[in-house]
Amino acid sequence: MASGSTFALLRRLEIFQKNAEIMKDGAKYTLMFSQILTNVIKIWPEDRNYKIFNVTLMLVCTIHVLACFTFLTLSARDINTFTKAVAATEGATQTVGKLIALYHKSVELTALIKIIRYEFWPSDIMGSKTDRKIRKDANILSTLVLTTLVTSIAFLTLSTMLPLVKPGRQLPYSSWYPFDWTVTPAYQIIYSFQAYFNAFVDISAVLGYDNLFYSVCFNCTAQFRLLCEAVRLVGSGKEGEVIERLSKIPGIVEDTVVGDPERRLLVICVRHHQKLIKMSNDMNKTFGNGHLVQLFASAVGICTACYSVTIETNFNAIAYLIVLYFAHIYQLFTYCTVSNELSYWSSCVSIAAYESFWYKKEYADIKLCLWILMMRSQDTITMNAFGLFELNYASFVTVNIKYEVSTVTCKREHINNRPMMILQRIKEFKFYRDNCEIFEDGAKHIIIVPRILATLGNLWPQNKTRIIAFLFISISFIHELSLIANICVNISDLDSFLTSVSSLAIGVQSMSKGITFVYNSSQLKRLVEILLDEFWPSDLVGRETDAKIRKDSSKQLFVFIMQYVLSTAFVLMYIIIPIAKSGRQLPHSSWYPFDVLKSPAYEILILLQLLLTSYVFQNCVCSYDFLFCAFCGNMVAQFKLLCEVIKMIGSGMEGEIIRILLGIPGVRYRPVIEKIDEEERKLLVICINHHQKLIRMSQEINEIFGTGFLIQLSFIIMSICTTCYKLTTETNLNNLAFSISFCMAHIAQLLLYSAVSSELSHWSVYFAQEAFKSQWYEKEYTDIRKCLSIVIMRSQTAISMNTFGLYELNYASFLTAMRFTFSLYTFLNQMAK
Repeated sequence: MASGSTFALLRRLEIFQKNAEIMKDGAKYTLMFSQILTNVIKIWPEDRNYKIFNVTLMLVCTIHVLACFTFLTLSARDINTFTKAVAATEGATQTVGKLIALYHKSVELTALIKIIRYEFWPSDIMGSKTDRKIRKDANILSTLVLTTLVTSIAFLTLSTMLPLVKPGRQLPYSSWYPFDWTVTPAYQIIYSFQAYFNAFVDISAVLGYDNLFYSVCFNCTAQFRLLCEAVRLVGSGKEGEVIERLSKIPGIVEDTVVGDPERRLLVICVRHHQKLIKMSNDMNKTFGNGHLVQLFASAVGICTACYSVTIETNFNAIAYLIVLYFAHIYQLFTYCTVSNELSYWSSCVSIAAYESFWYKKEYADIKLCLWILMMRSQDTITMNAFGLFELNYASFVTVNIKYEVSTVTCKREHINNRPMMILQRIKEFKFYRDNCEIFEDGAKHIIIVPRILATLGNLWPQNKTRIIAFLFISISFIHELSLIANICVNISDLDSFLTSVSSLAIGVQSMSKGITFVYNSSQLKRLVEILLDEFWPSDLVGRETDAKIRKDSSKQLFVFIMQYVLSTAFVLMYIIIPIAKSGRQLPHSSWYPFDVLKSPAYEILILLQLLLTSYVFQNCVCSYDFLFCAFCGNMVAQFKLLCEVIKMIGSGMEGEIIRILLGIPGVRYRPVIEKIDEEERKLLVICINHHQKLIRMSQEINEIFGTGFLIQLSFIIMSICTTCYKLTTETNLNNLAFSISFCMAHIAQLLLYSAVSSELSHWSVYFAQEAFKSQWYEKEYTDIRKCLSIVIMRSQTAISMNTFGLYELNYASFLTAMRFTFSLYTFLNQMAK
């Protein structure tokens, strides 16, 4: 009776009255936990009436994080204090990151919540048996959520009260302020804020965000379970009853579906499957920042807790650290569990399709539709942090066993639009007028940057003469021989050897890229012509796609400009520092068979090395890197356009888009033999031809740039290793800053390669998902469906940029290279000792 009275009292509350419908559903009611928690600090995505309070709260909490980070930087003198400060900073950063994510992504989150509320199928629509299974899992999730809430309140209350019982005035979070915070009333004010941050903001933001992700994943999982049950009924004779119940749900336009009940039910299932796939992609975009913050917070929290347990002697402190350790483990494990469950049930659709009664009647059309559905379902839905880290059981084991243990053992939208403003200001130049079509395209204009830089060194593939390029390469070769000779003749200690090797690496990298330009000039010229003449314009399918492409190309252009400016500053510093020192020194330690310190030999060599470093090396390396990135960026844009075009098959808009495509210079397709559904078939043929062209182009890019990738990777790893070693032995502050800049430049260079290659791989695979979203089920054109199935099969193999198959350029391999570099550095350091 008491529990019934309590439930009746809760139902009278306003929040429960507004959500009375979802409270009856076996899965949707899990949204309530996140809504209740986030309403404590007025940050629920559907409620935007407290913007001023939200912004103020985020600003104050950000100041708190800065205070923690400042303490970490200034006051953490020993490893124990540093570890505790890192743990406090990690907790505060996680809270603020998720608080900002809830506010910044409120529009996207609201859209996801509304789809769950109004367009998701009720849990009991496929019968009481499935409803009971869904409710059982929902109850398990609810129990975990409530247990987490209770234990979190107890733990944070304990961490807030402990400083009060310790001697002296201490704060819950170790932080730094530019005044004496131990005096009254500063201490009471700061302590009250940190207690409020612990008790309300931390619990509401972190648990509210986490529970929102859990509930969205769980509701998608429940929809896949219901979808499996619906697909199993195809051919069972019960389709009419199910269709009647489903047609009452908003978002299901069943009136437009014609044909037998089997076909009508299958079309409804395919549309719902497409909706779930789209929603999962939106979830990855919306929660991606949070996943990255969560991974970082869990990794740091587990590492610091593990290390602190090994050195702590106080029993109470050990118990506190063990609780902190298991809290981070549990948090990451729950993320991986709900994501892994979603991945599993998304793959079960293919099993359910096979278990349907597809063999009872001779409807080949439905069998082909089921085949396509099964093929798509074999590509599981995964939750990830921008492709860096997939949330599943395997990655959970990777983080907790491999990463944390190895760490304890050895002790990642608002891009400035200034690049586009610069393009607007140079329209009056003749260069712009000669290339106005390239400048006006949303993706092709980024190739202008490598073209300008390569032209300065006479390396651009479309140039007719190569005399200056051969001259520069010959001088660079002689310069590299002088560096090798200096290593053999004059180097006697490890530090000088590493400095000379770094200089040698820069020159070899530059010379190899210049040779690549010259040797592969005819192939590069053909690729550039294909890009400029035969690639589809960015505004082909409308302003929305064009705006997305322009946004991405603006980011890439901004990176190009920033990298070139920073490299120019670095090169000038590299040249000027030796000249400014006492005595005569050369920027590059090299050996010549004459006295290089006498005039005019010294002045000539200074000018020669200045020319090589600032003009040849810099322009050669940057133009090579930027050209590769421009190729990848334009191919990504073409895949985006291809995804939009292929979705038009069966939409009735094929004729219009075909006329536009056939009017593009460089797009030459022979007409397809006239037959039924000619427009759909012709558009499909155009898409397949363009897809094949992109695949061939990626293979040619791999052949051309493969050698450069291998040299690039080898020298980047070598340069980072040597620089890291020099950081541990260098005492001069100027040299230390120079070495840090050198190391960060190489890391940024490898990250740029990995980023554009990973983006190309993602969109080449995503093409299969977009092909599945086309309206292939609307008409009975069996031949088109077979062609689409072949396209989907081919697209499941990603296009990857690699070094002759030895090393793929993507985010995962970037992290692998960093780990390998650290291992080599450790070996080098031990060898020196």
